[in-house]
Amino acid sequence: MEKGQPHIDRRRIVGLFGSAMAASAVAGMTGVTGTTKGGMDPIDTPVGAAPSKGGTGAEPTPASTGATPFAIEIPDSMLQAISRRVTDCRFPRTGSTGWDIGPNDAYMRKLAEYWKGPFDWRAQEKHLNRFPQFRAAVAGDLLHFVHVKSPASDGRALVLLHGWPYTFASLLGLVDPLTHPELHGGREADAVDIVIPSLPGFAFSESPSAPLGPRAMAGRIDTLMTDVLGYDSYRAQGGDWGGAIATWLGYEHPRCQAIALNGGNSTNDGLHLGIVDPGLGTISPTERAKDIATQETVQQKSAYFQQQSYRPTTIGYFRDSPVGTAQWIIDKFFLWSDRRTRAFTQIFSMDQLLTEVMLHVATDAFDTSLWIYPGAYAENATSLPVGRKVTQPSGFSAFPDPLLPPPSRTDLEKVYNVVQYEKFDHGGHFPFYENPSAFIAGIRNFLRATEKPARV
Repeated sequence: MEKGQPHIDRRRIVGLFGSAMAASAVAGMTGVTGTTKGGMDPIDTPVGAAPSKGGTGAEPTPASTGATPFAIEIPDSMLQAISRRVTDCRFPRTGSTGWDIGPNDAYMRKLAEYWKGPFDWRAQEKHLNRFPQFRAAVAGDLLHFVHVKSPASDGRALVLLHGWPYTFASLLGLVDPLTHPELHGGREADAVDIVIPSLPGFAFSESPSAPLGPRAMAGRIDTLMTDVLGYDSYRAQGGDWGGAIATWLGYEHPRCQAIALNGGNSTNDGLHLGIVDPGLGTISPTERAKDIATQETVQQKSAYFQQQSYRPTTIGYFRDSPVGTAQWIIDKFFLWSDRRTRAFTQIFSMDQLLTEVMLHVATDAFDTSLWIYPGAYAENATSLPVGRKVTQPSGFSAFPDPLLPPPSRTDLEKVYNVVQYEKFDHGGHFPFYENPSAFIAGIRNFLRATEKPARV
């Protein structure tokens, strides 16, 4: 703590990670009014959650119960603290000249210089605040979300679910094309209301008192869509952990009438990310060998997954270093993007990446964003019960993901009621950034394939 700064109240959070995992105490955060949960230098300056005026033509207040308008306004003192730490960063003496053993040292140094100079957080903040945002209490914790209503939706709603290490901001480029499709090459009849929550522990959503996995998060998202926002039914789309959450919505929550995935799909035979139990399942030896080979590939590319699942607190200490946090996050953007025909710097701008990083750093949420990993293991939530399926209509957009190659339609049909399956030639783990036009087209086709008859 720097001299003269007040101390912020915090709550000690203890998570039991399951019988095979040690219990670990992790410093949590309180929900400071407005924007920050803690601070690089502890700050308890109250920041008002001013109503967002929106820029999408949407009303600033949803038809909801208990939702409070929210606008992002990171305190100057927080931004100054981050800037000091970026300036004082001690880069490793053994920095990588490429990306083979970690982040490229030259790139990270250039990013830090851009962060200290040309990067304009206030401009990014203004853009984010263009979209109406709210917070509401769900299961005792404040959940942050974007809610944009379309004048042509007729009450149809789609919840978009992010994963890790990205945030709600990654999905904002979908809002206008989906709420006003007639202005973006679509039909007015395709319009839907859009809800984009920050998952518990991410960005401006409060952290729960113990790690939550995708199954528990699905329950909270269903509560948000139905009890808070008042939708009788809705559809869900997600990739990465968002896809796992969408899977549980489709499996356990009947008011979710259909789901769309671009990753994060589940199995129903005991195979898990990073863990294989060959004693379960009824698939053929050839199929099992293929799945086990995929698991081995995942393990080679995702040592981070094991670390974040079993020892997340060790990584959580990066929260005191903005550059340390940035390198951990940006390394994943590099490894998981489709770079066969484009350089990394052609896919992502530094503004995009730093905005994602700042939504972990400036909100003091980097460590708690990792909790979904031990939460998933504790829930055993990366596989449905053996032999069970999601019976709700399901769509899948297959992008060439370097981390998790997309499954075939045949494989998906063992777990999902697949009504739409499309393959795209480029766009990796982050298609909303890498190939947004194809990503939007896939969502529209899913919406058409799962549309109920028009209301009378």
